[in-house]
Amino acid sequence: MRKLIAIIAASAVTVAGAVILAVTLGKEKDKTSENGAIEESLNNSENKFDSSDDSSKESFDHSGSGGGESSSSENPLDNLFEEYTADEYFVFTELFDGTYAIKAKDKNNMPQKVVLPPTHYGNAVTSIGGYAFAYCSSLTSVTIGNGVTSIGDYAFAWSGLTSITIPDSVTSIGSLAFGECSSLTSVTIGNGVTSIGSCAFAFCSSLTSVTIPDSVTSIGSYAFADCDSLTSITIPDSVTSIGVGAFVRCSNLTSITIPDGVTSIGDSAFSGCSGLTNVIITNSVTSIGWYAFAGCDSLTSITIPDSVTSIRVGAFYDCSGLTKVYYKGTAEEWSNISIDNLYGYNNKLINATRYYYSEEEPTASGNYWHYVDGEPTAW
Repeated sequence: MRKLIAIIAASAVTVAGAVILAVTLGKEKDKTSENGAIEESLNNSENKFDSSDDSSKESFDHSGSGGGESSSSENPLDNLFEEYTADEYFVFTELFDGTYAIKAKDKNNMPQKVVLPPTHYGNAVTSIGGYAFAYCSSLTSVTIGNGVTSIGDYAFAWSGLTSITIPDSVTSIGSLAFGECSSLTSVTIGNGVTSIGSCAFAFCSSLTSVTIPDSVTSIGSYAFADCDSLTSITIPDSVTSIGVGAFVRCSNLTSITIPDGVTSIGDSAFSGCSGLTNVIITNSVTSIGWYAFAGCDSLTSITIPDSVTSIRVGAFYDCSGLTKVYYKGTAEEWSNISIDNLYGYNNKLINATRYYYSEEEPTASGNYWHYVDGEPTAW
């Protein structure tokens, strides 16, 4: 009986083994067939892409210029190529709102002319980050897209830029954004900018012209300091604040008109402007800051409105050529102005010949003036 059970068990094992073997062989056969199908498919693909058909090759031309009449915008590979090109020169940082800030990838390997991409992965590029292109000495020209709203601190400082147009979309220009761009000759600021940051264009020694739009309300401290090639600048009526040292040592600036919106002229705002010959201050100004025009030794005349109530220490210190003051008010109103003459630092202002405003030719004795073609002229 035990032998019979053993024989039956052995037979069962043998049968089970045969079944397993058969199943295994079947799977191997199926796998072989599947591999053959895959191999055949790959061979067909290779044959397809080995084709010498020019139209097939042209469809993979990254430039989008190969064959056919389809525009580059219709080629889905164009966007991939643009992103690859952008990534070669730029680094993008995602901001909280899902847009991107941009900066140089390798500041020693920037081309001379750059067009900043307006988008990255389909989202807008809205910010040029702090120090983004600082020290890019080879960079001479940059085109900023209309999607950019802010230019960060030191963004292009010490770069090789020769001119810059800031689009209307930009609302703020950061501190030293273009500081010490010694080759920068002209700047056009878009209509969206409301504030020009401190030292934004300081030490731009080749800068000869600046266009400031009506949207700007404040010019930051030292914004144009040491721009010694700047010969003229028009400050729009929208400006209400001129910061400390805003135009200090702009030695070739010859004339300046302070617009109606400004209420105070910052300390040293025009100090050291040795080429300045004429200054007109309009009726909104109430105070002239410390050393505001100190060292303007070519200044021969100044027009001061009757709105001014205080003139601080040294406002006209070392203005050796100042001989005429055209005051918009009366002698009595002049006497009410608080003029701080500590150490005699405003003597040139106090000792200059004063003319009081009169629209009609006066009959009384004294010194009077009026406007002729917009210029103050003695009667």
